[in-house]
Amino acid sequence: MDPHTGHLMGIFDAEMAPADYEIVPRDYEKLAAMKIRIARATGHEPIVNMRGNSPLAKWGRGKLKDKHKAKHKAKIAAASRRKNRK
Repeated sequence: MDPHTGHLMGIFDAEMAPADYEIVPRDYEKLAAMKIRIARATGHEPIVNMRGNSPLAKWGRGKLKDKHKAKHKAKIAAASRRKNRK
């Protein structure tokens, strides 16, 4: 699943997944597979509403938060290094 867009892809091998996609944990595999199956049956793209309250959406938002948190910490550290140079 792409945490930025909520797009689901039916890949179960971590090496085959694109760089920005996260592997759905075992707890949510059944839910993701059902979502993919329903979307394909109706002719739509399998997408999770990232603003919703589904377990997949909550997990995806958590993944985004982790990435943003690391980037935010790196920015703070860089600013601190600049400030301490003087």
